[in-house]
Amino acid sequence: MNRVHTKKISFLFFLLLMLTLNLGSVSADPTVQSQPALDLPLRTWVHRPLPAVGQGPMPSGGKHGRLLFDSKRNKMVLAGGDYENIYIDLDDGMPMIWSIDLSQTTPSTANWTSNTLWCQPSGGVQPARPDTVGWVYDSKRDTGIMIPGFYFGTQSTYANCSGVTEYNNAMVFDFATNRWSLPAFPPPSAGYGGDLGSSYAVYDPITDSVYRFRYHGYNSGNTVEILNVATKRWSTRSLGGSKVRSTDPNRDQPAIDVTGRAIYFLSRTERSVYKYSITAKDVVDKISLPSQWRASSGSDMETWLVFDPNNRVLLNVNTAGDGTKNDYNGLVNGLGIYHVDTKQTEWEPAPSSVDGYVIRGNVLGFDIANNVMMLMGGHNSPQVFWLYRYANGSGSDSTPRQLRRKFK
Repeated sequence: MNRVHTKKISFLFFLLLMLTLNLGSVSADPTVQSQPALDLPLRTWVHRPLPAVGQGPMPSGGKHGRLLFDSKRNKMVLAGGDYENIYIDLDDGMPMIWSIDLSQTTPSTANWTSNTLWCQPSGGVQPARPDTVGWVYDSKRDTGIMIPGFYFGTQSTYANCSGVTEYNNAMVFDFATNRWSLPAFPPPSAGYGGDLGSSYAVYDPITDSVYRFRYHGYNSGNTVEILNVATKRWSTRSLGGSKVRSTDPNRDQPAIDVTGRAIYFLSRTERSVYKYSITAKDVVDKISLPSQWRASSGSDMETWLVFDPNNRVLLNVNTAGDGTKNDYNGLVNGLGIYHVDTKQTEWEPAPSSVDGYVIRGNVLGFDIANNVMMLMGGHNSPQVFWLYRYANGSGSDSTPRQLRRKFK
């Protein structure tokens, strides 16, 4: 064999070796995933059982919980909120962290993992009974960042854990060690704002920043507060001027399209979704909600958005409200679907029930690895949580029209 041919073979072997070693990095982008392990029908509400008390979050429903997607372990992780538990009689402000691998669930099984229970080990720190919080996954550092929101510790209601210090502050959760720590960054210049500040947040891995939207009254308008995690500094920008002056986004869950460099948030008063451009640093579009969409019954109620990056659609679970708990009962009226690239809007009414279970929930997240929206919580003692897959990743519903589930 001549030397040139030998070199060609060696070079080809080297390329093959490099490709093999780097296959794992193809899916490193937390906003893109293919071939989910979880097999689900399209455009169908699929139920999973809630955990027993003490075996997971929201065993009999609840509210105010926050879900993030842990892209390293491909798990959904819940923090904060109010739900039945084994530690106290009241259901307010949960310091536990729970995670679940949805690919391992079935219609009869859904096992949660406890990352941390009611108390951290003695000598540790933890948030002081977190309720409504910003809860985002920092994929660069494998941590969860929790930003107030409202902590029950501000009302002198603590977990009372021996040897543990509780803080009414932002906190950082290390998923490798399952331990909390105080953040290296300060509060924003206007403080966190408590119950009237900002109840949600999103993380952008491109700018390594956390974004939260905040209302300062009609005359002062809205701002977006941006935490650069690397520099540990906050910046604040006025938001949209008079275009969004009547909108209070405190209780409205925003959704980030990392690839499209945009964050979306809902305006109840305008019956619209606003598009905030990360690059332009302002609101650049206003999208009307479907005519079937129903506004929340009060400013303390929440609205829910998630972005499906596999199909490039914005999903808005709209609740109708029933009984004394209003929208926190989570009775689902329907699903608004917005195609961010084609600017087309769909409305899908929710069925009255599936297998005897009423579709309800008030805690929403999106599992990128399994290409599925997750809905849980609500009141009136729900027995299940819900999964919904819009499409297989092409950006449109690939199910033949005659085979789609008929909703009545």
